[in-house]
Parts: sequence; C-alpha cells; structure tokens
Amino acid sequence: MTIRTSRLLPTCFGLAALLAVWVSCGGRSARDDNASPATTQVAASTPTGTALPIVGTVTALGPGETFTLQTSRGTVHRFRLDATTRSFTRSMWSAAGTPGDLQIGARLCVSAVEAPDGTSLARHLLRLDPTSQTKAPRTLRPAEGEGPVARIYHHAIYRDRSDEMFIFAGQDGPSWTNEVRDLWSFHVRTGHWEYLGEQPAATANLYVPAYDRDADRIVMYVAMDGDGNLLATPETWAFDPVSRTWENRQAANPPSPRWGSMMAYDAHAGKTVLFGGGDFQTWLPLDETWTYDYPTNTWTQLHPATSPLSINFGAMAYDSRAELIVMFSGSYWYNETGAGWNLDETWTLDVPEATWRRVPTAVAPTARTYHRMDYDPRLGEVLMFGGCTGTDFPDDPLIPQNDTWAFNARTGLWRQLDPKAVPGPTGWHTLVFATVADRAVVFGGGVSRDLPTRATWLYHPEPDRWKNVLE
Repeated sequence: MTIRTSRLLPTCFGLAALLAVWVSCGGRSARDDNASPATTQVAASTPTGTALPIVGTVTALGPGETFTLQTSRGTVHRFRLDATTRSFTRSMWSAAGTPGDLQIGARLCVSAVEAPDGTSLARHLLRLDPTSQTKAPRTLRPAEGEGPVARIYHHAIYRDRSDEMFIFAGQDGPSWTNEVRDLWSFHVRTGHWEYLGEQPAATANLYVPAYDRDADRIVMYVAMDGDGNLLATPETWAFDPVSRTWENRQAANPPSPRWGSMMAYDAHAGKTVLFGGGDFQTWLPLDETWTYDYPTNTWTQLHPATSPLSINFGAMAYDSRAELIVMFSGSYWYNETGAGWNLDETWTLDVPEATWRRVPTAVAPTARTYHRMDYDPRLGEVLMFGGCTGTDFPDDPLIPQNDTWAFNARTGLWRQLDPKAVPGPTGWHTLVFATVADRAVVFGGGVSRDLPTRATWLYHPEPDRWKNVLE
C-alpha cells in the first residue's frame, strides 16, 4: 500500500470541511521540503491540553505575533502563535505567513490552548475566506416547478410511505459563503418538486441524517450551531415528514463533535448507527461506533472487538435482507500532518452483536470518497454510484467517477454494472433508492466543486438504465 498525504477535503465548502482542511494542511510540508509552513516562535512554553476551535473575525493586530478575534457570540479572544502554528489562505497549498499578513475583518478558525498569561496560544490558524468577513446563508427558490438550485454537500433521505426524497441544505458553490438552507421534497413517481421552506439554522451546519422508519422521523446529529460555532454538546434533531416540523430532542450522551461521519438506520435493531468522522479535539478521524435509540432518546457507544480504520466521508447503507450495515471506502489519515490514503475496504456491522467484519473482496470499486450508497430491497443489493478518487493534492487531484456498482452482503461480492445513458463523472452528490418507484435517484453534485449541478438522475436496475429528468 502506498502511503499518500490525505487531501480529501476542499478549502471552502462549508465550515465542517474547512476545519477538516485545517487538520490536513500540514501534510503539504510533509510532501514538499521546499514549502514549509510559516511559523512564529513564542517565548512561553506551549502548555499541554486539548486545542479547541474558535471561529471569529479579526478586530485588532498586535506587534509581531498577537491578534484579537471576536466571535459571532460577541466574546473576544487574544492570541499568540505557537511555534507549530500553520496559517493558510483560501488556496489550500500556499502559506499565508504570520498575523502580520492578516487584515482586520478577516474571518478565521483558530485552534488554541490557554496560555499562562491569559492569552491563548494558537496551534492552527485557517483563514476561512479572505474576501468575505461573514457567510451569508441564503434560501434560493427558483420559479414554480423548477426544483432546487444546483448544489453540492447536501444530504438526501427517502421516505417510502409518501414516495418522497427530501433534499437538505448544501452549497451552490465551492465556498462556505455559498451555503443554502432550503428544504425540498421530490415525489419520485410523479417527478414533482415541492419547496418546504428554510431549515432551522442549526440543522444546516455540520450535520448527518438518517431515516428512522419506525419513528417516522429523519434524525440528524448536529455538531455546530447556525453561526458556525462548535457546540460543546452536539444536538440531535428530528424532522417530522408529515407535519414538516423540526424538534431539537436534546438527546442524552451524544457523541463528541465531529465532521464527515456516516449514519444509517438499522431496522432490525431499531437504532440509528453513526460511525467515524473527524474529531474536533484530536483533529484525527475516529473509529467509534455509536447508536441512537429514538424511544429512549439516548446515544450509546458500542465497543466492538474489531473496527474499521478511522475514516470520514465514506458511504454507509443498511441491507435489510442480510440485516447488516454495509460501509465502503472513505478517507483515512493517521497523524496531524494528514499522512494517509483512501481506503478500498468493505465492512459489515451486526448491530445487535456489536460486531464489525471486514469482507474480503477480489473485485471491488476503487478507493474513493464523496460517494453515495443505498439499498435496493428487490435485488437485495447495495447500489453505489460516483464519488472521487485521488487525495486532493496538485499531483493527485480529486477525480469524480461515474461507475455504478452493486454489493451483496450475503455473498460478499461486488459487481460492476454497465448501464445505458450513464451520468457523467459525479462527486458531492446524493443517492437514495426509491422503493415504491423501484428507482435509484441521484441529485446534484458535479464534475468539480466549482461546477455544481441540479441534475436529477433515475436509475432503473431493470433494464439497467439511467435517465436524466432534471438538468
């Protein structure tokens, strides 16, 4: 296995990914000895302790190594640079230098620990958007009947009782200032889009959803508030698809804040499963497995004897015939420099037994991230489409794919499909399987983060054909 330096996250696609970029930016210096990050030494020794993120706007610049930052909540923090601080501009591979290169009004993410003199030592510094002080979430509603605007980094959930695909938030461009908070439903058999209004701000930042069919609720794990501030205690929200209302359930014992996690609902166990994601305390991906029980409103961490490697931005789906969670690929790195690679591993999880098993596969899709999967109950297979190979470095860029695969959890076999009229290369999209219409539905994404689409593709397993119903 060739070790790569992972660059699986964009520079500006929403705060969750920006913070993830912050983790792996150090990998550039590991790959290129001529491009070491700028540092500033400080006299005080670096204290031990966990570095936590603070998001805000620069309000003052001091001599050399100090600057002041005000958060959206009005709190003010004064920083000095730690010797290991790395500062990056909107271009993910160029060093921004010391705070002297910053300007008042710049918006930053700062990972810092408290210093003995009352200031904070900034361990990592990321300029979120050097051209904009604040993000401007928007609800962009096209003309009646046109459907949602083009987007990336959105989520989709299918509800069979009404044959609806719900589309949640996302971005209509590559920057975090492109965030949109609108909510739509797509009635698959009729092809009708319905605008459902604007989501609560809290559910439009750093979240991951799953559909609890028994409770008939779309459950969301949320790690940031609507202003982009990390929540000390992540929230669990539920969307009622009948009344179209939201509820902050204030669940007990939620997982720690993280980004890029995967979730799926296990109907046999009656629990929502969350795996992996990047941890905001260590800045590394996690191999934790959690379940959420809607009736008791409680999160519980499982402790399986064996787990997949720590990953984020993989894909996960529930196979109801095998009664197993299926997970494939994702991004893995093993230290703060971002050294790592994309995994090409297939795993299954038996939730009642709390047992992960790696499935040996002679034939499988290439390793990737930003792909999507869902289960086709008629064929008894998990369908997967698209995603990006590569590690997001200049010499190994993210390359969207347009291959279609099916995985049978009972036999442990992948097979590549050869459908007609296949969509073009696509990443950052969504995929659900509409059981009533017997179609897989892919919405949005694109060939790059700069070119999102609003294409809606339907895939019929028989006769193995894709059809574009919305350009």
